[in-house]
Amino acid sequence: MKIKLARWLSGGIPPVLPLLMAGTLLALFATVALSLNQAIYYYNPEINVNNYASLKVEFDKNLRVAGGYEFQPFSEIDTFEKFISEKKSGLLLLSSWHFTLLRKKLAIEPLLVGRVGDKSTYRKVLVGNKSMTNLEKLRGATIATAGSKRFSRNMLKAMLGEENSDIADSVIFLVAPKDIDALLAMQFGLAQAALGSEMALNAVGEINNRFRDSINILLKSDELLLQIVAGFGQQGLNEKVMISIMEKFGGSKEGGNALQMIGLDGFTKIGKTEMDILDR
Repeated sequence: MKIKLARWLSGGIPPVLPLLMAGTLLALFATVALSLNQAIYYYNPEINVNNYASLKVEFDKNLRVAGGYEFQPFSEIDTFEKFISEKKSGLLLLSSWHFTLLRKKLAIEPLLVGRVGDKSTYRKVLVGNKSMTNLEKLRGATIATAGSKRFSRNMLKAMLGEENSDIADSVIFLVAPKDIDALLAMQFGLAQAALGSEMALNAVGEINNRFRDSINILLKSDELLLQIVAGFGQQGLNEKVMISIMEKFGGSKEGGNALQMIGLDGFTKIGKTEMDILDR
């Protein structure tokens, strides 16, 4: 572009035309620079991702349609938090549990919430096999979970309450690929209890109703929001474009494939009901 512009200038074109053309080129460069290397940063301790490369590829297919946007997943919470702490602005896709922790040290605003069907909330359930008839029997037990050990222990402490939080420190966590796998781990004798979602428990009932009937529900969490898209710092054109793209993910086959990998059907704008849950 610079070579062509130099040739035009040397050809005796009236001064006003090069100025107009230079202005157009600057606008083009600004647009390109605006869209390059813009990403939405992802970390979720509740999901055990098998292949981060495949996850990135599926999201990038949708984000790159409107420009040079991309999806950047992280596998470790400390790396994720250190990275975003060094940035002035950006978009995050994270669990509502992590959002409530992160906003204590970073000014982040919830923008979208994930949905499964028409629901944007879920509950965690702590279930046990036939021998798990009370909470005391959890001491030293193996609990299957699809979440990270750090998340699972913190969630378990919140569900147990302060008076029983020491039980959470005594258990051993067995990390499974998905919630439903964590629940089925009890059927195969790999764990005495499991921490999963109520949705996964219902799915187990559809697969094996006899096994479902043998499970004791020990605890249920408060209602929680599904994954959240949040922004921090000054939100510019890039962030607004990416938010618009994310809202439409559930409306296409490609977007649906990407969302399926993180257990969602789509996104919707955060409303008062969701804000009330976050502010509890």
